[in-house]
Amino acid sequence: MVSRAEEFDVVVVGAGPAGGYTAGRIAKADYEVALIEEHREIGEPIQCGGLVTPRVFDIVSCKETIIG
Repeated sequence: MVSRAEEFDVVVVGAGPAGGYTAGRIAKADYEVALIEEHREIGEPIQCGGLVTPRVFDIVSCKETIIG
């Protein structure tokens, strides 16, 4: 948790599949990224607000244990 004023190039709200992937790609491009999530732990509770096509697994690597 950020406890003081910080400066970021980009702020991504939501650490779901799209937000997490987007934040990672932007960070790899050497930008300062803040990824904001309402839950204390990423992945808890297990839920997704949007539709994720199976094609996403060709783009993003993830553990088989989280694929439902």
